[in-house]
Amino acid sequence: MSLVQILVAPHKKSWILIRLFLFYISMESVTSRSLSALAPFFNSNTYTSVFVLVDENTHSHCLSAFHLALDDCIEFEVLEVPAGEDSKNIEICSQLWQALIDLKADRNSCLVCLGGGMITDLGGFIASTFKRGIDFIHIPTTALAMVDASIGGKTGINLAHLKNQVGTFALPKLIIADPRWLVTLPVSELRSGFSEMLKHALISSKSYLQLCLKAELNSESIANLIEESMKIKSDIVQQDPKEKGIRKALNFGHTAGHAFESLSHVNKEPELHGDAIAWGMRVALKLSASKCGFPVEELQRIDGFLKTTYANHTCRYEANDLWEIMLADKKNENGEVKFVLLKAIGTPVINQTVTIEEFQAALLGL
Repeated sequence: MSLVQILVAPHKKSWILIRLFLFYISMESVTSRSLSALAPFFNSNTYTSVFVLVDENTHSHCLSAFHLALDDCIEFEVLEVPAGEDSKNIEICSQLWQALIDLKADRNSCLVCLGGGMITDLGGFIASTFKRGIDFIHIPTTALAMVDASIGGKTGINLAHLKNQVGTFALPKLIIADPRWLVTLPVSELRSGFSEMLKHALISSKSYLQLCLKAELNSESIANLIEESMKIKSDIVQQDPKEKGIRKALNFGHTAGHAFESLSHVNKEPELHGDAIAWGMRVALKLSASKCGFPVEELQRIDGFLKTTYANHTCRYEANDLWEIMLADKKNENGEVKFVLLKAIGTPVINQTVTIEEFQAALLGL
């Protein structure tokens, strides 16, 4: 049975402007724009057809704003997939590719990815592989997607329980991140995105870290931090687009965090990406102290904050089971598990080999 739906456009709904705080991201610059930037973009790029990829949540909460911005400009078809990380699989991809064929998409079509990190990962992969690549646009609607998933040109899907094992590097033509979307999110999603913002601070900036540690988990407070996180990631990606060097620093917390996230899905008790990464950063900070001389007082301060903020998201799995997942991590070389660690706040150290004994020791007390 097909999980992909081709939808008839819903009736328009009003879009309440909570706050004008908008960004247009390209590989060259970060400047203010609004969703209305899409109209001149489509007018200057004559596409044969336009498709909008959503999940059930963005269909309900975000699609109406897209209609208001573009109904007078272009016609488009809507493709919907089930919400959640489980939609990042080859079966869904096959159904989406077939839907595009059935709807007469060609190499001059454009796919708009309206949603969170799952949608931008999946949609970017679909677009970059369909007929060897069509244009795509990201409109991230979650904090996580705004500061992380939509930026940098990584696309991908999961293989069974292994995260992002198949994917491409492909840049969107346009990214429009609008923190007004944040008011549609529950606190759990804000918290998930916030962990990636903490990561950006830990690998780059003491001053930004201080702002993060003082922030509250609400849409307004998170919105005030979005731009700095987007700039940090964009700057790193521009230095190293294909992740051969410094871009690997963006994986801080992800080696152990991805393993936790993967096992949570296997065990039918799924953790949000950011919650798992917060736990992964706690592991990485302990390893940083033992292997790279990261200051113990800083470790205690930051670990205390993470432990309190993500109190209900402590890993429940055995070290050996996590290790088996980590052995398949994309950053590994020659069968060794590689971590990103810190010498100090703002000083990441990439390609650090960690043994299972060191990993087990880091888990004690977490």
